[in-house]
Amino acid sequence: MIRTKSQADAHVYSQLKQMKSKQERMLKGYSFAKIYHDIKEYKIAANHLLDFLSVKDNFAPAHKLLGQIYEATKADNAQILKAYKKSYDIDSTQTDILLKICELYSQMPADNDVKELELLLVGSSTWDMFLAV
Repeated sequence: MIRTKSQADAHVYSQLKQMKSKQERMLKGYSFAKIYHDIKEYKIAANHLLDFLSVKDNFAPAHKLLGQIYEATKADNAQILKAYKKSYDIDSTQTDILLKICELYSQMPADNDVKELELLLVGSSTWDMFLAV
């Protein structure tokens, strides 16, 4: 298991030098981002993840990880929300993401976002859970 930045750097470097194309390197970005996220090297993780998303933007776990990185770095709630919403838009079975989106909206000033949240929830399997409360 990789526990330090130097171990992560060595592992990523050994992987990258085996890859022949930029596309291949970018597609490994999600794996590299997870490694750096786990050791709390969020800036490096975000860089690898954004490379990955530039070639494969429809992968929900990558957008979820981006939201987690933004949260860990205390980014703006709107930026965090955008990443989580993109993940949920791709895969609406992620109830944990839906709850995170609701939590983030609850921390924001009330305005038209309430309507947007309602539209997100209606039609969701989680909507019944909110009606039951």
